Amino acid sequence: MTDPSLTVTLVVMSMVMIVLLMMMATNMMMMTMVIIYIYIIALVISVVLRRIMVGNVVDAEEEDDEEEEEEEDEEEEDQW
Repeated sequence: MTDPSLTVTLVVMSMVMIVLLMMMATNMMMMTMVIIYIYIIALVISVVLRRIMVGNVVDAEEEDDEEEEEEEDEEEEDQW
C-alpha cells in the first residue's frame, strides 16, 4: 500500500458514490441522507490516513497532512 495511490483511490471512490447518490436524491430527505453519507466518508478517509501516518517516517507524515487537508476541502466544496 503506497500512500498516493491509496488516497487517490479513496477519493475517487468517495466522489463516485457521492455523484451517484446526488443523482438518486430527489427530495430533501434524500439530500440529508447524502450529506450524512459524505460526512461518514470524510471520517473514514481521515481515520485511514491517520493509521497510515502512524506507520510512516516523519517526511511522509507531512505529505499526508497536506493531502488530507486537500481532500477535506474538496469534500466541503461538494456539499455546497
